[in-house]
Amino acid sequence: MPPKGNTDGFVPTAAEMNSLEQAMKDPQFRDLLAEYAKEISDPENRKRNEAEIKQMESEQGNDVKFINPEPGFVVKTALKGSGTKVFINIAESDTIEKPVSTVVKRGKQTGTNWSLPHSTTTHREDSDKKGGKCIVYDAVFNPQALRLAREDGRIKDMLVHTSLDGIESRFPIHKFDRDNLKFPKMKFKGNVHRSMIREKKQPNGETVQVLDHEVRENRSYLHLFVKRDTS
Repeated sequence: MPPKGNTDGFVPTAAEMNSLEQAMKDPQFRDLLAEYAKEISDPENRKRNEAEIKQMESEQGNDVKFINPEPGFVVKTALKGSGTKVFINIAESDTIEKPVSTVVKRGKQTGTNWSLPHSTTTHREDSDKKGGKCIVYDAVFNPQALRLAREDGRIKDMLVHTSLDGIESRFPIHKFDRDNLKFPKMKFKGNVHRSMIREKKQPNGETVQVLDHEVRENRSYLHLFVKRDTS
């Protein structure tokens, strides 16, 4: 049974995590995993796969969009309590809406409020450079947000804390050690995982949008919300 408070994603049991850890030690398993990752990361294979999925979804009255994150930078931290290493990929995709800023005034002071649309994935297990167990999250923003972050450290800090807040909000069982954030010299930890946004109009005129972050072991990880159709 999943721990209480986690209503938005799958949390592996200790036995499942141990099984994965043991499998990662098997050279044949690692070779098969690498071969699979290479196959699905090939641009032409990916295009064909996405076209097939779009066709199948269209036949069911759905419109789908894909989030194929491009590397940005990585944040390293740990889970409070257990000390498990955590890597958060701050990535980019044109599918995510652009950041929006508005000028605000408070008395004689003028400042800027930012809206930073983003997508966060359920966590996945990986290993660090010493072979130890760690978990990985992706937080995906529009490329413009990453460009702004490269130009202004304050924007980068906003992206980092927006990612941490978003993940902790979706997965309350995971609380991060924010006093020990590190930025390793890598652009992405692990293999790139595609996400999919599925939209379908309802009889009442609303559009139901489902963000299917990943499918692993025949399990779908969904985030569901409703937006009004203003067209």
